[in-house]
Amino acid sequence: MIIINKIKLSKLFIAIFSIVSIQLFFNTKSAYADTIPDLIAVWGGSPDGSGNYHRGSVYSDLPQEIKKVIPEPKKFSAYNRNIGYPVGQCTWYVWNRAQEFGIDYDQFEGNGGEWGLRGTGSNRTKTITPRIALSTTTFGSSAQYGHVMFVEYIDSKGNALISEGNVIQSYGGSNSQASFMIISKATLESNVKSGLLNFVEPKNKADIKDYGKNPDGSGVGSGNTTEEETKASDDQVEQSKFVGED
Repeated sequence: MIIINKIKLSKLFIAIFSIVSIQLFFNTKSAYADTIPDLIAVWGGSPDGSGNYHRGSVYSDLPQEIKKVIPEPKKFSAYNRNIGYPVGQCTWYVWNRAQEFGIDYDQFEGNGGEWGLRGTGSNRTKTITPRIALSTTTFGSSAQYGHVMFVEYIDSKGNALISEGNVIQSYGGSNSQASFMIISKATLESNVKSGLLNFVEPKNKADIKDYGKNPDGSGVGSGNTTEEETKASDDQVEQSKFVGED
């Protein structure tokens, strides 16, 4: 009788464990299963003269479908101020935003347009990849200093959701925050091909789980190369003193 009871209890325990495990699996999976096939269709709107959508929007402006997969950036007051970038600038924001995903860039990458050339361990690539930095000398930035943004998501059509600092406000208090926009596939690819945009691989690339994938687990990075990889040595800049501007 005792043996039978033990067997029944064992089966009951296994059944309960299985139900709980299945529930946990689906609860965990649901947080990463909401892929965004078309950012532009979800958010709507019309492109500006540069082919961008909704530039200057804050996180609260994002549609709920996008918020499901893109975690809200911290307010600027919560970011690390003791790094090699001026507080509130685009470089400072991208370094801190990347840290939220466990992505590590050198603290001395230089101005926004120099990322991937000056920092230790980072490299430029023309492979369209989410959750890494995007260095540019266009999008309204200074040709001398450039600008750097963070690629939050790339949809199945090749459009990119970008976040950036020092566009709507720099460090001005507890409510200072990042802004968002969508760069269309056509604009993204044409600027990458012309060399005005460069994706910047972090120095801890090999240690990042699901590198090249969106936050929801959808993988688009590995198959979206607009042209062959370029060597950073072709674009090396003079190792002058960092002036601390975007």
